[in-house]
Amino acid sequence: MFDGYQMYHNYLRPHMGLDGKTSAEKCGIQINGDNKWITLIQNAKKKIHVKIVF
Repeated sequence: MFDGYQMYHNYLRPHMGLDGKTSAEKCGIQINGDNKWITLIQNAKKKIHVKIVF
């Protein structure tokens, strides 16, 4: 349940301290679609390969 709240807090909930933007929007992450919950769940199911270079 905490993971769901964390997703809501960071990706869906606007914050007064961020000029009405979500934490994700402030970082440049846009969540599009009519139902942003569904979009987040669908994106979480995708395999994303990230190469980290030090």
